Amino acid sequence: MPEVGKFTVSNGLNFRVALGSYRLFYTGGSEDFFFRHRPQDRLDAYNAAEERYTEAAAKRLEEWINKPAEPEAEDEGVDEDGADAADAADAVAAA
Repeated sequence: MPEVGKFTVSNGLNFRVALGSYRLFYTGGSEDFFFRHRPQDRLDAYNAAEERYTEAAAKRLEEWINKPAEPEAEDEGVDEDGADAADAADAVAAA
């Protein structure tokens, strides 16, 4: 694996092409990869930002879980006795 500046590169992917169909067949155990090395101070900054984000997300989740339930909206068609307005109209019409 040659190191080029601040990068590590590996060119080891092997494959073959079927002549009749142009299908690709990759060889098991072979791979390419490209890795960028970052300075430790930048890694520390990324880790600190991720930790702040994770803590804020946990706080928002906790607040959402512990949020008091909102009172349900009252039904306009129900009177104090619990009788439906339509039932009351039917009773008046029957009388």
